[in-house]
Amino acid sequence: MNIYELEAGSIRKFVVAKDEVDARNQGSDPVKHPDLHFRAFTVTSVHVEGYTINATPNEPKKANKADKVKIEKMDRDQLKEWLTDKGIEFTPQSGEAKLRELALANV
Repeated sequence: MNIYELEAGSIRKFVVAKDEVDARNQGSDPVKHPDLHFRAFTVTSVHVEGYTINATPNEPKKANKADKVKIEKMDRDQLKEWLTDKGIEFTPQSGEAKLRELALANV
């Protein structure tokens, strides 16, 4: 994947695409680029002399098995404390099962 600049007058956008055709298709998408899709725009590959620029997607964070096991062993008060420490909102009257479900969803 490479980086491309889409330009129309003073509007400049950067996209990650496999080639110029893919970059143009992305620039023509009214959802992704509502200010650019209806204009004539240029597509330019981004180059830095002496370097190869590649873009790779970020890997989603995988839940740590140890964290899941720890949460499974927590009682209701510990779950409430864990959720509070993480800044996760919950209904204080929720039962232990609901709190555990919420905690596991946010590991």
